[in-house]
This record gives sequence, C-alpha cells and structure tokens, in this order.
Amino acid sequence: MYESPQPMAATQQKTPGTVGTTSLLIGSMSLGLAVGLGVLGFWDHANELLTSWMTQLGGEARKVPTQWILVMAALMAYLPPFAMLLSPGLWRRLVLWISAMILAIAWIPVLALAAWQMPPCLPLVAGFWSGLCALVYASRHTLPCEVVIKDVPLKKIVIRDASITAPVGKAETES
Repeated sequence: MYESPQPMAATQQKTPGTVGTTSLLIGSMSLGLAVGLGVLGFWDHANELLTSWMTQLGGEARKVPTQWILVMAALMAYLPPFAMLLSPGLWRRLVLWISAMILAIAWIPVLALAAWQMPPCLPLVAGFWSGLCALVYASRHTLPCEVVIKDVPLKKIVIRDASITAPVGKAETES
C-alpha cells in the first residue's frame, strides 16, 4: 500500500544542492514544457488576445521571427533559476524572480509601440515555471551561497600598522 511522504522535520538537515547543473535542468525542463504546450496550441487563445491588444497600441505591426521568441524563452528559462540559486534567502530569490517576470511583461507594450508583434506566452510561461522550480529546489536544498563557516578561530595580522583579522592558517604574521 502506498504511504504518502512525510514533510521534512525541522531538525533534519537539507541535502546539499548545486547551482550549475540544476539551473540547466530546470531551464531545459521549463523550456521544453513551454515549447511543448505551444506546439499543442495551448497558448493560441491567450496569444491572440494579447496580440490584438498590442495591435491597438501600435497599429500595424511586423511579426517577431520565431527564433527570437525561442531565444527570449530560453533566456527566461535559464537566467532566473541561475540567478536565484546563486542568491541566499527566500526574499532575494523572490525579488529576482518577480523582477524578471515584470521585465518580460513590460516588453509587451514596448514592442507594440515599436511596431513589433510578438506572442508573449511562451517566454512568460518558461520564466514562470523555471522560477517556481528554482524556489522549490532552493527550499529543499542547502545551496553553496547559504553555507556559513562557524567557529573559525581568527588571528590578528599586522601589516605596516594596518590591522586585519583573518582565519587562522590562511596567512602568517610577518615580523
């Protein structure tokens, strides 16, 4: 019989996490999800609504080539998780994620005013999903940016009348 997993106890330690490989995996999964749903036509109605609104803003518009939409989706899929996993703390990660999403959304009227018509759902969904996955991963793992070295004995080093405090064993005092 299947038993549901128990939540992590407060006394349990989180497993160590990585940044590079995890960012690539999260980005690839997010990009694959967004492109796959786009191929299935999942975004068609939302894209039509947004592009009709953009046409009202800027009038007749040229279509953005598909490869540029994929480049923007790849940037939104790979950069936010990389930046989020390199930043310690939930609030910093949320600020990075929300900022990336706001910047992506803010490009919609800018492109419309520049007479470019771009279906925005693919990059937005890729960025949303990659940020969400990065937040979940960071909450369940101890990342290298969060590791704190405790109880390191310090030794005072004097160099030409300037006082510097450094961990013991890293530098020797010159007399």
